[in-house]
Amino acid sequence: MQEKTKALLTVTFIGLALLVSLLFQVQLTGPAGLHFFALCAATLLFSIILLGLWIEETWAYQLSSLFFAGALADIIWMFTRTNNTALSAAGLLLSATGMIIATTRHKSDDYYALETYDLKENIRDLKKELESIRRANKKGKR
Repeated sequence: MQEKTKALLTVTFIGLALLVSLLFQVQLTGPAGLHFFALCAATLLFSIILLGLWIEETWAYQLSSLFFAGALADIIWMFTRTNNTALSAAGLLLSATGMIIATTRHKSDDYYALETYDLKENIRDLKKELESIRRANKKGKR
């Protein structure tokens, strides 16, 4: 997946996860101060992630996967308080998809570069070392 597409999808899914959380906030009937605080903290975290994606830092993807983990926990918590199945299912789908996108390897060719070795040179070196060991053993037997 291209880097710009991945960043755009990550931002889109974070925005949709915040929208689902805001829709849950509207449906709460009792005291909602803790959820409102969590929503404000998530918005601040989104700003930091957006900055990291804009300057193309790799830590932004790890932070966004943590965001999606928190969004999943929030959706489960809000489902227990509102019993809104449709919104919970949509939120779980969005957050799980966003987490998958965020946790896929970034620039995988850099992380899994294939190391190659000149085997002929190594074999030559091993043969020389083996020959020197044999010579040393012959001198030791005399």
